[in-house]
Amino acid sequence: MVLYKNGIAPWEMRKEYYQQIQLGKDIRSQIESINKQTKAMMAAQIKSTSAQIVSQDRVIEGVEEVSYGIEKVEQGIHELKAAFEWGLSEVVWQIEQNRDVLKDIHESLKNPRHTKAEERREKGEEAYSNGWIDDAEEEFLESEKLNKFNFSVHISLGMIYLFHKKNKDKALSFFEKAVKYAKPKSPYHVSFSLLYSALIKRDLDQIEEAEKDTSIAIELTPNFAEAFYQNAIYNAFLENSDKSMYSLEKAIKLDKNYCVKADNESAFEPIKKDLIKLFEKLRDNINIKCKKQIETNYNLVSTINQLMGANRFDDTFSRLETLLNRNSYFDGLEAFNMLSSLKDEIREYHKNVEKHFRSLVSNIDSQISRLYSEKNDKKNEVGKPLGLFLLILGVIVATFPGYISCNAYVENVQNKAPDTLSGVIDHFFGTFIVGPVIFFLILAVGGAVGWGIAYLINCAIFRQDKSPEGVDDLREKKSYYEERIELLMSICLDSLYKSRVDV
Repeated sequence: MVLYKNGIAPWEMRKEYYQQIQLGKDIRSQIESINKQTKAMMAAQIKSTSAQIVSQDRVIEGVEEVSYGIEKVEQGIHELKAAFEWGLSEVVWQIEQNRDVLKDIHESLKNPRHTKAEERREKGEEAYSNGWIDDAEEEFLESEKLNKFNFSVHISLGMIYLFHKKNKDKALSFFEKAVKYAKPKSPYHVSFSLLYSALIKRDLDQIEEAEKDTSIAIELTPNFAEAFYQNAIYNAFLENSDKSMYSLEKAIKLDKNYCVKADNESAFEPIKKDLIKLFEKLRDNINIKCKKQIETNYNLVSTINQLMGANRFDDTFSRLETLLNRNSYFDGLEAFNMLSSLKDEIREYHKNVEKHFRSLVSNIDSQISRLYSEKNDKKNEVGKPLGLFLLILGVIVATFPGYISCNAYVENVQNKAPDTLSGVIDHFFGTFIVGPVIFFLILAVGGAVGWGIAYLINCAIFRQDKSPEGVDDLREKKSYYEERIELLMSICLDSLYKSRVDV
């Protein structure tokens, strides 16, 4: 293997897409430029990527979103993931130094004894951003003498000796110091420094040591995608195929674009067959799981559509079928993302259909109630005048028998001689109280009979057991809609979540 002890290795050179990105004070412009150039670079690489990863139809469609977003670039190497290249190291490190997490660490390191060290460090960063590398080196070295515990100074010196002075031994010593002094403050920056330490060891053909450094970086920062990717490369050099593919798969799970990067990486050539097997495994796994979930979702939607007489989601399922027929990992991932959102849409659809049928049932109940109310209104409309008429008629008819009965009773009382006090009292009550009471009771009976006849006639006209016209049809519709609600309630939406694809 060729050693790159005092020179830039091919993998450390800046790719053509990143040539215009330079050190400078305008961090925002750098971030925007990286974001733009990353999109162009990944789009170009995708065109030549294996069919197991990206189908030709997908390339033609141009649907692949490869931009990492400005907010991702701002988070440095950790969030750049597959977009990161060693040639961008200095600019990425400059971006890293503007992150709040490192600024907070600098604040925690400040004390009166280290004021001059901080001043020299800040001057070093200013010189570095202007491209005054010798001045930056001088300032950082002076800052290190005054405060050797500031690991960011060691990282900056490591960058200078690696990419400008081309002194790999010195660069390695500074990154190792950064590892040592970053441990109490920031596991991430330990991992960051270890990646550069491993890179230099690769240049010096110390691959086993490089692999160990990246393994430690993974332990310290488990979601550091680039650490997994670099570990996969070093294990590929060592022909530790299983470990290499394990780490690469971890990186791909954190960023699918590592598939594209790995497919274009010469380091994997010795284990190319295993690399292809990994791509095929990823593709087949997600396609199989997506097919199961599509079947579950389709059956649920079909049931709801039949109840509604609708064809919701037909275009969605057509797209899902197209994606799976292409038989590539990226198309499978798009299907997965569609299914992830589809389950919530189906749940909402189910909820709205249930709401729709319950609304129809409620409307029918209102209509039935209204028809019965109208029937009662008509009954009262006829019954009250008829009842009043027959009541009056009954009173009139009862007047004669009432008068006869009252008069007969009074005459009978009056024919008895009131010889005693009790006789006088009976004569008085019989004439002025009992007689009139008998008369009015007979009138009341006559009126009640008249009202009762009117009630019977009204009931005969408006029978209680006879539903208003149209009610039977409405009840039939209500029963139909209630059956649909029961069918909806029998659908188990939990299957949407049980069939969730784990990628």
